[in-house]
Amino acid sequence: MREVKRIRRFICSSGRCPHVISNRTVGVGFLALVLVCNGCLLLARYELSRDQALLDRAIAVVTALTRTTVAVSNSIGLPKRLSVKIVEAAENISHRMVALSPDAAQLHLHKALVLIDFARIQREFGSSELERTRASQADSLLKGLAAKRLGDPAWPRDVSVAHSKLGDLLQAQNRLEEAYAHYDASRAILEGHAANSSAASKRALATSFMKMGDVDIARGSLNEALVNYDASLAIMDRLAIAEPGNPNWQNGLALVRRKIGDVLQFGGQLDEALVSYTTSKTIAERLVAADPGNVAGQRGLAAAHFQIGESLALGDRPDEALAS
Repeated sequence: MREVKRIRRFICSSGRCPHVISNRTVGVGFLALVLVCNGCLLLARYELSRDQALLDRAIAVVTALTRTTVAVSNSIGLPKRLSVKIVEAAENISHRMVALSPDAAQLHLHKALVLIDFARIQREFGSSELERTRASQADSLLKGLAAKRLGDPAWPRDVSVAHSKLGDLLQAQNRLEEAYAHYDASRAILEGHAANSSAASKRALATSFMKMGDVDIARGSLNEALVNYDASLAIMDRLAIAEPGNPNWQNGLALVRRKIGDVLQFGGQLDEALVSYTTSKTIAERLVAADPGNVAGQRGLAAAHFQIGESLALGDRPDEALAS
């Protein structure tokens, strides 16, 4: 958003109103996007045989430029149809880039990720039908993909990330069963390679369990949610014990403790929920004491205080609730 504000200030400098220069702005912005994207396409085609990673970066550039252009267009009130044209052109270029990959499995993975990214962009325009279509197309592409490229150690991680991203998209569309299936697919891939996985991969596994628990909550399945949150907690506990000074692990531990508290509170187990919330608060207090600038820690501490107060109020302890 800071970039959008800077661009807006530049456009609106010298007292010029956005609507006066909107057509020029759109024309310049659209031309710049198309030129850069096509430049990336030509470069990727030329370099692809020597550097597969370049294609990934080029696709990421197209998506990032599209998001920025759309954000600027929305910020200065440009016509929706022009932004839609930009998105359509960028998506077409992205698919042409993806088609350059000589590896079929990589082709399917990249195409799925492009569909997911542009489905999110379509949501900003309220294009729910296109968003749902893109999600369904990505779902088809990811089926059985984890079993490909078995000799590539990075492949399981990449496919698990795609499943998790699609799960996020489907959950936002309230397609809970499908979202859960993709979070579970991400979990299964990560668990299958857990023995020799990095701490970051273990954190990703904990996050998969946490997201599955979130869907369980949305479906009203409290027992299943607690099972998934407990699994996430067990992983986060091990990470935090192994590396107690890592604030990311501590923040994750505090978060899952709050989520467990939510399940217990929803189930009427107020005393147990209060214990979980208090544990989360203690972790957050340590984080903030060690680093007052830890934004995640500050947010976690505020959330824990609120949840403790809510739990106390539900337990008919209003004075303690106010004090919390």
